[in-house]
Amino acid sequence: MEYQGPIIDCDVHHRWRDIRDIAEFLPKQWREYVLNTRLAPPPVHYPFPFGTNKRLDTFGPNGEPPGTSHDMLRSQLLDKFGVTHAVLGYDVGEEMSHPNPHYATAMASASNDWSIANWLDADQRFYGAVLVAAQDPQRAAAEIRRVGSHPRMVEVLFSDCGASHPFGHPVYDPIYRACTELNLPVAIHFGSPTFGGLAQMSAGGLPLNRLDYYTLLNQAGMHHFASFFTQGCFDRFPDLRMVMLEAGVNWVPWVLWQLDAYADDLRCENPTMTRRPSEYLQSNIWISTQPLEPGPGIRDQAALLGAVEGLEKSLCFASDYPHWDADEVDYIQRFLPSDWLPGLFYDNAARLFKLPERVLS
Repeated sequence: MEYQGPIIDCDVHHRWRDIRDIAEFLPKQWREYVLNTRLAPPPVHYPFPFGTNKRLDTFGPNGEPPGTSHDMLRSQLLDKFGVTHAVLGYDVGEEMSHPNPHYATAMASASNDWSIANWLDADQRFYGAVLVAAQDPQRAAAEIRRVGSHPRMVEVLFSDCGASHPFGHPVYDPIYRACTELNLPVAIHFGSPTFGGLAQMSAGGLPLNRLDYYTLLNQAGMHHFASFFTQGCFDRFPDLRMVMLEAGVNWVPWVLWQLDAYADDLRCENPTMTRRPSEYLQSNIWISTQPLEPGPGIRDQAALLGAVEGLEKSLCFASDYPHWDADEVDYIQRFLPSDWLPGLFYDNAARLFKLPERVLS
């Protein structure tokens, strides 16, 4: 049976059309900097299929970059699939992975001001993310307090690079303290270490090609995920909510089982951890579905995820629009049980973002 209710999409990418659009929100020093240099950190070069990592149909009629048009986003995602809430997360936020923390912090502030000015009032279905540069946690916390009270900001977003520590480390506590003060969840979007070189995304070194890259992308997610337990982050901030974006989901069962298996024997090294890692899943952790990784059988995905008690209450739909491997609503429904769908498409994310409960007919 197809799901017919409201839909929250946790990972939609929007972007400025031209560097001049974002430059106007920067202080004079950094405005001149971005107008006279390349805006983003130089990425490791992995050839994209057809020269882009975006769907070819998401480019505008005059070649406008994907994710820059309100109308195209409405017609290709919101109206087509009945998405009632789209959380806009920039184009991964890779500018925040720049090794210069002063520049990255300025870009975060400018990005937030640009998003508020150009998107959040354009459609009542658009919701914002407070983008921060985690390299400087104190200034990141100040940015959260500066714009986080905006009524359409529903999360704090950073890419997976930061201060060269996994995100459960106490060095990031100023960020989580600000998040809890404003009752905002923190979202970690994966895929940025290849841009700024502040962290390594895969265990054996840099991926050799794009097949390597996509297959190993979730390794960084596993490390960050585990650190929230092993570093006692949820014990320091019991009300903190965290969602992982674009890290996949099939690895979650075995990582949780591995953590639980060793937690009791090694608890002396983690004196602040008061519960088994799997228990935090029910109260502190949400995980987006993109990219969904179904096995050869139509029921394999549900069988794997269903082996972890309560995991279905932490799953949130994410399309990853307008990327080439975006997951559409109809595709997701094929692999998961029908009784999971109301939670997946709305209820779980509504708890995460503190949005109104679904109205039952």
